[in-house]
Amino acid sequence: MSEVFDNFLDDDELVQALLIIKKPEWKFGIKSYKNQGVSFWSLDLMKYHTYVNKLVDKLKTLTGRDYKLHNVYANGQTYGQDGVYHQDDDFNQNAFTLVIYINDNDGYTQIKNEDGTIIPYQRRAVLYNSTVIHRGLGPSRFNDKLRVTFAFRLTDITK
Repeated sequence: MSEVFDNFLDDDELVQALLIIKKPEWKFGIKSYKNQGVSFWSLDLMKYHTYVNKLVDKLKTLTGRDYKLHNVYANGQTYGQDGVYHQDDDFNQNAFTLVIYINDNDGYTQIKNEDGTIIPYQRRAVLYNSTVIHRGLGPSRFNDKLRVTFAFRLTDITK
């Protein structure tokens, strides 16, 4: 079951996210899963550890759970760069993915076996078990914005 947090990012966190994604550090050629599907853009966020850890701490406070961060990156998609359905982890029931929408766009996240579609509002975050089958859709051809999400790969280590 996914959990949605509207307004997950406060004003300062959003400004910092928008500054980060403007840096010329994006790499093209990432694919959703095991080299399947179309390529899209990615930006490694691990070096922004103070910012990233602040967001993980916020998630811990909101959920009352303890998480260990394994990786965090930004995904960027334009029209036609829909991801393929995949799992972020095949077996680990303690693995979780947190996706934060950095901008408003119409590039939805589709989650199989649930209500279906997460609407990508700026500042919104969605947390789901990494074994859940899902995909990120690029924006429609009528939207000229890059769909930008931050994806956190986590393990629930709550005792």
